[in-house]
Amino acid sequence: MKKGSIGWTIYTILEILGLITLGVLSIIFNSNHDLWKVAFIIAGIAFIVDAALHLIFGVVKVITSKDTITIRTSYGTAIGASFELAAGIVLITIGNNLASAEAIFKFVSIFIGVLLITVGSVCLIEGIIFIAKKIGTPFSNYLVLSIGVIGIVAGILALIYLTNGDNIMRTFFIIIGLLLLVGAVLLTIMLIGVLSENKKKSKKKDKKEKDQVVAIEKEDKAEEKEEQKEEPLLIEGEVQE
Repeated sequence: MKKGSIGWTIYTILEILGLITLGVLSIIFNSNHDLWKVAFIIAGIAFIVDAALHLIFGVVKVITSKDTITIRTSYGTAIGASFELAAGIVLITIGNNLASAEAIFKFVSIFIGVLLITVGSVCLIEGIIFIAKKIGTPFSNYLVLSIGVIGIVAGILALIYLTNGDNIMRTFFIIIGLLLLVGAVLLTIMLIGVLSENKKKSKKKDKKEKDQVVAIEKEDKAEEKEEQKEEPLLIEGEVQE
């Protein structure tokens, strides 16, 4: 589907509405266990359908111009759609077995917590040394020190709060909901931008056509004036004869 076409516009609007709906539901019902299963399965199906549509309509394009046929292949679209397809399959698998999902998220949470504490400790030590040795500017040193403290605190909170299965799932659905809403906003901005650009192009095309019509009318008028000038001369010549 060509960007800006009616089909593409309708499809994009449906995508935006779907993202908003899923985002709001994810945030509101983040603690509902039944919703978790249904959401994972629906999201997985949506990912697979979207990926299939991109693979069918967006990867290979055949452009016909007079006697030439051009085939364009979008490998970026193919890679993105393949990733989306794989994500859809994983989401459906998780929806059918939430216990495995909680185990995966727990491992990820522990990894993130340890990583934050490690990086935060390094920043904290670096900030203290730089301040003590008066290396660099005070602003940058205290900024590094603050990042270190925030990193350590965030890491500890992650280890305490996100190692509980329910907490992990609730946090996950809130984050996913926010990401879906952000995605809807970005798609809306992109849609408005494309439609505005197409409108500008349409106005330019109309103006160009109008200018061409005006130019043709001017040429016709000029020709009529020349013909009107020539007619009296012809009549006068005939009279003299």
